[in-house]
Amino acid sequence: MNETGENISAGKQRELGVPLVLITCLLVVGFWEIMSNRSQRPFRPFDLTAENFKGFFPAVEGWSFRSVPVTSDPIEPNIFAINVVPVSSLPPRSHASVTVRLVHGYNMPDCMRIKGYKVELIEDRRETSEKELKQSINIDRHRWNTSDSTTQQLNNSFHQYQASVSSQRFSCQVWRLTSGSDDVSIWVTSMLKAGDFSVTDIDVRSMPFPRIGVPDDPGWFPRGLTMSGLRHPIDGFRLFLRAKWNSSRCDLLTFLKLKMPTWADNALLTLVSTSEGILVKSGQEEIIIDQVVVAHKLIQSQLGLLKSDR
Repeated sequence: MNETGENISAGKQRELGVPLVLITCLLVVGFWEIMSNRSQRPFRPFDLTAENFKGFFPAVEGWSFRSVPVTSDPIEPNIFAINVVPVSSLPPRSHASVTVRLVHGYNMPDCMRIKGYKVELIEDRRETSEKELKQSINIDRHRWNTSDSTTQQLNNSFHQYQASVSSQRFSCQVWRLTSGSDDVSIWVTSMLKAGDFSVTDIDVRSMPFPRIGVPDDPGWFPRGLTMSGLRHPIDGFRLFLRAKWNSSRCDLLTFLKLKMPTWADNALLTLVSTSEGILVKSGQEEIIIDQVVVAHKLIQSQLGLLKSDR
């Protein structure tokens, strides 16, 4: 081929190259627009909602239960919340009130980190033997700080109840949460199967919702373009990217709006118990842990008894 023919061929390739690049760009943009619109669809309703637990109210001798209202919405992760306290003649400040929530599978530690809490794992009891279980639920008067008669009543009531559910396996993780004002609370979590409420050994931290990389700066929220933001454009852009990355649950495709954000799990449930009504001091932590764990296991046992009714 002579030089003139080569020049003509190269010219045709250049002429074809520009339309091909434009068509490719249009296809990429079109694909991104379609996937972006798909990723903004509303979340699917959960199979298990607060409506399914309208008649669920535990009744165990020696314990007081109070239902805490939750939002009745098909896409609301919270299913129910119950406040649990032992029945005793002591004033309320002598023991912690414990609120136990059943939530569609979510990552409690990361959720609370987003809210500015420091989260520490104290104990991992996901492989508890029967002997250790009996020791952990034994309520003695030194830890509960009650009178002999009250302690005996609580012991008898709980041991009788525990005998009826002795075939159930318990598994939990114990956490210490410290707020921005240095208030300490004890939290206990367990992962259950939504189908039969059976206990699993799944780590609550493995749940993708709402997984984050680095907690958001609690003092920052997007305001668009402002004069103060333009003074520090790099810091502002870094905080913006961190918030977008966290809201995408550290998933690249979600970050690029190519798939829906991860929501709470429909097949797994997180049982969460929280100490309330008392400040956890250094010398009282073991006492509060025992109280929260016992209340947690009471509700876990009650859920286990629902298997035969499903």
